[in-house]
Amino acid sequence: MKKIIVLCLVCAMLFLMCACGSSPSMSGEAAAEEEKTEAEVINEVDNDEIYFAITGTLEETFGGVVGFTAYMENKTDKTLMFSWTNTSVNGFMVDNWFAEEVAPGKKANADIYFVSSDMEDNGIESVDEAEYTLYVYDSNDWGADPVYEHEFKIIKDE
Repeated sequence: MKKIIVLCLVCAMLFLMCACGSSPSMSGEAAAEEEKTEAEVINEVDNDEIYFAITGTLEETFGGVVGFTAYMENKTDKTLMFSWTNTSVNGFMVDNWFAEEVAPGKKANADIYFVSSDMEDNGIESVDEAEYTLYVYDSNDWGADPVYEHEFKIIKDE
């Protein structure tokens, strides 16, 4: 009997966690294009091979920035991996959760989260300045030269 009750509680918790997630109002490329056109673009790259833009911030319920939202396009005939390296917040190096594989000719939206333990360990309560290197490479050939690599800085508007 106890096992059945525990199983029911676990199922209820899983259901509640799934119900708390957000679902997009549009799907596929329409949602990606909507994100690109309506969002404020912070950093942007537009060349013959890729388009990448930071389109907004991710905030926790209490209002602290914990990351950014991004929109990207792959204009090549290769599958590309978009990622951030050398990430720092307010001068402290932090890890991030961002690696997005984009198929040839496709678009994607992604969330870029800072690792919360890194933020806490360095006493970071707000993101005043973030620096990162956008690193884009052929997902099927890690030894090849990067498709794109460039350093960016995001500074909070006062």
